[in-house]
Amino acid sequence: MTGKSQQKVKVVFVGIGGATCSGKTTLAKHLRRILPDSVIIHQDDFAPPQELVPVHPEYNVQDWDAPAGAISWDRLIGFLRRVKETGEIPPGHRSHDHLNEQKDVPIPEDLRDRWVAEFQRIKEEREAGEEGTKIVWALIAEIGQFDRHQDVIAELDVRIMLRVPHDILKKRRHERHGYHTAGEMIHADLTCLTRVDFYLHISFFYRFSVPQWICPVPVYLWLGLRITAHNSPLHPLLTKRRINGHSFSVPFMPGVQSDPEGTLWRDPPHYWEQIVWPAYLEAHRDAFVNGDVECGAPNDKVEGLVLLETLSMTMGEAVDRSCRVLSEVA
Repeated sequence: MTGKSQQKVKVVFVGIGGATCSGKTTLAKHLRRILPDSVIIHQDDFAPPQELVPVHPEYNVQDWDAPAGAISWDRLIGFLRRVKETGEIPPGHRSHDHLNEQKDVPIPEDLRDRWVAEFQRIKEEREAGEEGTKIVWALIAEIGQFDRHQDVIAELDVRIMLRVPHDILKKRRHERHGYHTAGEMIHADLTCLTRVDFYLHISFFYRFSVPQWICPVPVYLWLGLRITAHNSPLHPLLTKRRINGHSFSVPFMPGVQSDPEGTLWRDPPHYWEQIVWPAYLEAHRDAFVNGDVECGAPNDKVEGLVLLETLSMTMGEAVDRSCRVLSEVA
């Protein structure tokens, strides 16, 4: 494809997958700081509106980890194809990742500086070449269901997966306070339909005479009417949403943040054991020999899968390994 100045642009999609709390976003952000002309695309920004998230048939809670229903796959695929075609993030796209907790996991400065220099060299070499190609790195973070949607896999040029043992993931998940997801909200109408009640409040004194044998001093009677106004809601707060291109109103859900900054999801009790971990195993078992997601070797289901055992390596080592792979496809 070509940009506005007719420069040839090559978009490299890098999928970074793994279980919740495995370090996907942390790795993506380190790579974003190293790679020139790079952007992060967060899979969680393509979650459906909260009211469309499926309910688990056994535990009767919303299942944000269900492989089939937790992501609007058609919307994500269409988005990726548009980025591939234009080399840019569509101007109307908004991410809510900045609202999520993010622990700082530093890497050695000399490692970062070395790879920054290397990818800058690659950039200058490619752009000065005969074809004058500009490389745009699109890092797709939070790919939590790597082998469940082949159309997404087909769009990826590099596939990286972080694997962390069950107990470590569970501890990290329980230490989090929630997840912000985007849904597809257009805006929130913050005006309730109301009625207004008025009260008149007028204060004055009235002096009247009382026989002195009853009261020897003047008597004043205080009279008053009150004027105030207050609002009484007739209808619940409504929010405007768009689903599959159609706009409609849905009731506001108390206790859940659902505004232009996205939806805040907090795990109900036992959500990890009943929902999150089983969904992770289900979504990845076909990508590993004998279905052994925790310890098995990758099979050929996800071609070229780069598996990072991040419990046995530092974040710096994970970044270094990833950069080596990316430098080979530049």
